[in-house]
Amino acid sequence: MMASYGSPGRTADLVVRVDRTLFVREVNRRALPVLAQYNLRDPRWRLGEDNTVTLDATGKLPIIGTDVGVRVTTRPVVRGGSLAIELISVQSGRLQIPAARLSGLLEGLNRQIASAIDRRKFEVEDVRTSPDAISLALRVVGDL
Repeated sequence: MMASYGSPGRTADLVVRVDRTLFVREVNRRALPVLAQYNLRDPRWRLGEDNTVTLDATGKLPIIGTDVGVRVTTRPVVRGGSLAIELISVQSGRLQIPAARLSGLLEGLNRQIASAIDRRKFEVEDVRTSPDAISLALRVVGDL
């Protein structure tokens, strides 16, 4: 299957569409232990038309210990043929949190994401989100 995807003139060998329901199930399975390290619970995921993935969760404000809503907005990107996420913004209650405070969260999630696709067989060329799914354009580099 050859499909145009991403930059003009590029073609993908395979386009994989991950339905929102499957995405939420798998991201929760892989991300919950990482989120727990940052005291984030009750995750809710939103896939955006603008190629973003937003996590709404509950967390505790440091020192005070009060539960607040936490919103982490990310963008799926391609880095060296692998899928990764890039941090756009973090909000806790009404406070904007410096992205550097959650860099460990992203590192853990990116390790989980990188392990999900066999790099010996596929390279990710592009990734797109819609409210219903995430679509990955893959190039086959090994034997299927």
